[in-house]
Amino acid sequence: MSAMAGTEVKLFASAKERRKFDDLADLYSILVATEHLEKAFGRDAVTAAQYETQCSRLISQFKLSEAALRADGTVGDVGDFMDQYSMDCPRARERLL
Repeated sequence: MSAMAGTEVKLFASAKERRKFDDLADLYSILVATEHLEKAFGRDAVTAAQYETQCSRLISQFKLSEAALRADGTVGDVGDFMDQYSMDCPRARERLL
C-alpha cells in the first residue's frame, strides 16, 4: 500500500474555482461537438435541417460560454485555449472563430 492511499486529492479549492473548471469543460465539449457535427455534415451523415438546428444550438452555447469565460478573465482568446489544450478541431475553429 502506498503512502498516498486514502489521501483525497482536491481538484478545486472553492465553489468559484469549481465553476471555472466546469465552464472550461463546457467550452471544450462544445468545441469537440462542433467538430463532430461538421464532420458528420461533410460525410452527409446528417440532413441539412438537422445540421442547421444543431449548429445554431452549438453556436449559441459557444457564445454564452465564451462570454462568461472572458468576463471573469478565465479565457482571453478561444484560439489560444484550443492551442493550449492541443485541440485538433479545425472545423470547429473555422465555424466558431
